[in-house]
Amino acid sequence: MELYKFIDENSVERYSGGFIVLDNRIYTNPTEEIVRAVGYKDLVEDEKPEYDVMTQYLAEKYQDGETIRKYFVVMPLPDDVGDGIDDSNY
Repeated sequence: MELYKFIDENSVERYSGGFIVLDNRIYTNPTEEIVRAVGYKDLVEDEKPEYDVMTQYLAEKYQDGETIRKYFVVMPLPDDVGDGIDDSNY
């Protein structure tokens, strides 16, 4: 069972096992129905769009609904991103 809880547009929480508290009861080995009852849902991932890796990057975003949708937004690289080479000693 791989279920997720929507936190905000930038993050979700994956159910990784363990106990669940529901209606003042502790479930040490909850069924999928109980995990869903506390807000965990299926996650559907959109295809990644094409982008220029030299000038852009993909930001992951989430949208809540019957399922949680993971989609990607193409963002420009910040101007201060270097080439990855530490040349501070030169």
